[in-house]
Amino acid sequence: MKKILSPSLIFLLLLMLCVHASGQTKDTLEDMRTFLKVCNAYKQLPLQLDLTIRNSTNFVLDEEDTLNVRAQFRLQQEGGYIGFGELEEVVDDSLILIVSNKLKRMVLYANQHTIADQLKRYLGFQQLDSSVLALAQKFTVSVVSGKNDTAGIELKSRNRLAYTTLPKASIRIQYNRLTAQPIAVVQTIYNLMPLTADLYDRLRAAPEYKDKLLSLPDSSYCLIRDKVATFTYEQLAHTPGKRLPVMISDRIVAEAPGRYAPVKAFGDYLLTHNL
Repeated sequence: MKKILSPSLIFLLLLMLCVHASGQTKDTLEDMRTFLKVCNAYKQLPLQLDLTIRNSTNFVLDEEDTLNVRAQFRLQQEGGYIGFGELEEVVDDSLILIVSNKLKRMVLYANQHTIADQLKRYLGFQQLDSSVLALAQKFTVSVVSGKNDTAGIELKSRNRLAYTTLPKASIRIQYNRLTAQPIAVVQTIYNLMPLTADLYDRLRAAPEYKDKLLSLPDSSYCLIRDKVATFTYEQLAHTPGKRLPVMISDRIVAEAPGRYAPVKAFGDYLLTHNL
């Protein structure tokens, strides 16, 4: 069976750079605190969140590089639902069900976490170091001008990409200065992609690769490849009393203790138990 990645895991990986910030001055540290606040303040139950996630790059290698998908998060004390393109993750207090509507397959897991715990895991921010000063060693931080009630903060890694002055990664967050709610996050990662001499020559003829090509001292060639992930927050609310759009009982039904089967409407789906 083709492995189905949890949309929460995908989303977690795409947002992991939110763990860092930077700066040494009082103002800089305050900017980092604001950055952390924007990354975390909205993560409370109940949560209704709609995101558009778009990937882009200057050199496409696989379909992930051009991902454009809408993600829907509906999380509350009694359960949760995540829609990620054709994937669904449905959660209650004892079960996690991953559904691939494209593959017509479902995988059932035991749930060992509360919804509140999963909220932190789903939405990416895992603070690896509680010291703002320690985090400040890894990134520089700057304020990005905004319009009306919007503001922005950009972090750039202090580690530089080899043979360049570029940071290895940057992340820019745009937010509402009144509510501290995020509006958009843009994460960029740079790496060096080895090239053959023939491909190097072909890319040199393309204007879009100007200043992106390197001829290294060992006579090898590289492309400065960027990967950009943009998260746009289409809706963000904390309205109580909302019914989850999908419950586990809408997809599977218990046949015996610890054994489940797809409901009639999903009778052609293959269900795998990992309990």
